[in-house]
This record gives sequence, C-alpha cells and structure tokens, in this order.
Amino acid sequence: MLLMTDELQAVRENERAFSRFFFLPRIMRKVANCDTSTSILGYKSQLPLYVSFAGLAKLGHPKGTSFVSFASLRRNDLCIR
Repeated sequence: MLLMTDELQAVRENERAFSRFFFLPRIMRKVANCDTSTSILGYKSQLPLYVSFAGLAKLGHPKGTSFVSFASLRRNDLCIR
C-alpha cells in the first residue's frame, strides 16, 4: 500500500533531481512546421510513441486493454502487446 508520505517524498526527490538540469539552447529554430513522424520497428508513426501494456489498464475498466489498443489503432499509433 502506497502511503501519502511515500508519494510526497517521491515528488520531493524528483523535484530535487530535476532541479540540477538546465535547458540551455544554443540555437533557436522555428518550430511552427515541425514534422514528428518517424518509423518504429518498420512501422510508420505520426509521433515517436508506442503503447505497451503493463496490465494496469484493467484497473480503470474491465476492457481497458481493448480500449487502449482500439484508441491507438484509431490514431494510427503503434501498439505493442
């Protein structure tokens, strides 16, 4: 069972860890027309993302896994089972 104190401690540790990194761009580029399409395992995708199931989708709904796979199919995203 996850306690709230554990959760708050994790948040504080994440904030502390990420506070050490700085984004310092050296070159500014126009990003109005940015193409994010790529190929993942030979499959063309509009975004470099894929869905991989860990079994937790059923916690939200009994057919959660099916809903996630149908949603990725509708958006033409890669779904790895």
